[in-house]
Amino acid sequence: MISLTPFLDRQSGIPVYVQLYRYVKQEIASGRLKEGDRLPSVREMASYLAISKNTVSVAYQQLISEGYAESRSRSGLYVLYSAEPSTAPIPDRLSRNRSRQAHSGDSLVPYNFVSGGIDTRSFPVSAWRRCLVTALHSTVKNSLGYGNALGDDELREELAAYLFQSRGIDCSPDQICITAGSQHSLGLLCRFLAISGRAVAMENPGWRGARAVFVDHNCTIDEIPLDSGGIRIAPLTESSAKLVYVTPSHQFPMGMVMGVQRRNELLEWAEKRNGYIVEDDYDSEFRYSGDPIPAMKAIDRQDRVIYMGTLSKVFLPSVRLSYLVVPRALTGSFQVKLAQYNQSVSPLIQHALQLFMKEGHFEKHVRKMRRVYQKKYAVLIESIRNNLGDSATVVGRNAGLHIVLKLTGGDGAEFQEKAVRAGVRVEPVTVHCSPETRQMYENCFIIGFGELNAEEIEAGIRRLGK
Repeated sequence: MISLTPFLDRQSGIPVYVQLYRYVKQEIASGRLKEGDRLPSVREMASYLAISKNTVSVAYQQLISEGYAESRSRSGLYVLYSAEPSTAPIPDRLSRNRSRQAHSGDSLVPYNFVSGGIDTRSFPVSAWRRCLVTALHSTVKNSLGYGNALGDDELREELAAYLFQSRGIDCSPDQICITAGSQHSLGLLCRFLAISGRAVAMENPGWRGARAVFVDHNCTIDEIPLDSGGIRIAPLTESSAKLVYVTPSHQFPMGMVMGVQRRNELLEWAEKRNGYIVEDDYDSEFRYSGDPIPAMKAIDRQDRVIYMGTLSKVFLPSVRLSYLVVPRALTGSFQVKLAQYNQSVSPLIQHALQLFMKEGHFEKHVRKMRRVYQKKYAVLIESIRNNLGDSATVVGRNAGLHIVLKLTGGDGAEFQEKAVRAGVRVEPVTVHCSPETRQMYENCFIIGFGELNAEEIEAGIRRLGK
């Protein structure tokens, strides 16, 4: 742990927590504080500077919300950002670090509305434990070895049946590859398709986690703007990219659902371009009104869609289990490429999940969570209506585990600062934007509701409205 000695001017009109936040941020930006350095605890800093713990907590939370630091459970607060010799704005260089903060155990914030959280309190722990124990003692197959490079055969059979039933996708188990998360899926695709140095198109705003993977593989990213129907086709046509990454079921972060006509236009683009669509079916399990729309892969007649699925929202983030469905024409070469790699997901976890699905626990859990999240969604919408009134509108309704709150007036930075002071954490949409479009979305904030219970949702939104 390092020591800090900021000068705090108590006679200044600038709040003490702002002075402390700015001081620590400058120490990080200058390189005097380095990535991995542990900051003094809230209690230690408050005692050392003779200020209240709440003042320190608010300053620290602002650092966390901007990606300069992260709170590690039972360990403390650590610097995330490491100064680099670059002329790029600090927020750009933070994009990959920020993707970690949304999932860190942030004990400093009473009301955490950042996207990515789920309701673990409703998870059937007993059933999952039984499946784990059964898998551990199974003599039918070896769950303690390296496993199949593609993933557990029987789990891929269960996933193929689930995808056909729930998403209308007709695929064989041989087309499915088990991966250790969505970013791992994208990384495998980048290597398999050999797109390093090539153009890749993606939504703007779009998931920063995908953007980070493409950047790490030296891709040129063509940022394609959105309209009310999702990614716009005309600007995509002007791009030289032959691969586009989209989230049609619940666009992340803005939340719109891509209609059938737009999906068909996108499929037509892929056929004419001789390219591929990476369909990230994020949040597809949760829809609260309207008719369900099948996955784009389900209406893909030319085999131009590479489907990405994940269990992080519908099951548990901790199992780190996602999957790819590759086009039939690519299956053979994909399997040859994968044979060079060991399977990244524990065979024990895969076997246990296969049992969990086979015994009907998974389907039952999904049905239950639809009801749980629909109630939370209703509480959130009502709370926003009652506490924020005409000062904000809701964007991206009726699906997924987050909405976007768009301020009808006021200043986005001021709103976020107010939220921090109130002990409420929200995620600005701008962290998922390219630099040139951030101003368009500076009054938009992601409100995730999966992790909080109804009372916490009401209390958190009430604080935002004060």
